[in-house]
Amino acid sequence: DDGLITPTKHVVAVNGSKEALYMIGDLCIRRSKVGKQPVVLIPNPFYQVYVGAAIVRGAQPIYLSATKKTDFLPDFTSLDPELLSSTSLVYLCTPANPQGTVANIEYLQTAVDLAQRYDFVLAVDECYAEIYNKFQPPGILQACQKANGNLKNVLAFHSLSKRSNAPGLRSGFVVGDPELVTGLKVLRNYGGAAS
Repeated sequence: DDGLITPTKHVVAVNGSKEALYMIGDLCIRRSKVGKQPVVLIPNPFYQVYVGAAIVRGAQPIYLSATKKTDFLPDFTSLDPELLSSTSLVYLCTPANPQGTVANIEYLQTAVDLAQRYDFVLAVDECYAEIYNKFQPPGILQACQKANGNLKNVLAFHSLSKRSNAPGLRSGFVVGDPELVTGLKVLRNYGGAAS
C-alpha cells in the first residue's frame, strides 16, 4: 500500500466494464475541442462499445491499427499533434482482445504522458488483466505510479466476468482520476444504474 488509491475517492463499482466504458463518453467527449469535432481514438480490432460511445456523442471515431506491423497495439507515437489536440477520449485494451498482446510499462507510460499533455481521457480496458500464464501484465496504475502518482485523465476498467468466469453477474469497477470517478458516480446515480 503506497497510498496511490483511496477506495472512496478513486474507485466506483459498475455493472460490468461495458456499462462504464460506454458511459465514460458522457463525461469526457466534448461538443468540440480546439474548435473542431472531437475525436475518439480506438484500437482496431475494437470492442463495439468504444465506437458506440463516440458516435452517440457526435465524436469522430479514428481507428488505430493494432496489427502485427504495430506489435498488435496502437502506435500512439506516430500520431499528429493536431489530431491529439482534438482528441477527447482514447480507448486502449491490454491485454488486447483478440490478439492477447500485453502493453509493457514504457508503452503505458507514453500513453499516460500523451493523455496528460494533450488533455484527453485515457480509458484502459483491463478486463483481461487477470488472465495470464507466467507473468502478471503491468497495469495503467503502475504506469501512473511511475509518473509520481499522477492519475489525471487516466481510468482503468475492470470486470469480474473474465477473471471469475461470471459474465452474467455484471460486476466490475473503475479506478483512477478522482474527478472522473466522482463524475461517473454522479452519472450512474442519475442514470439509475444500480450496483
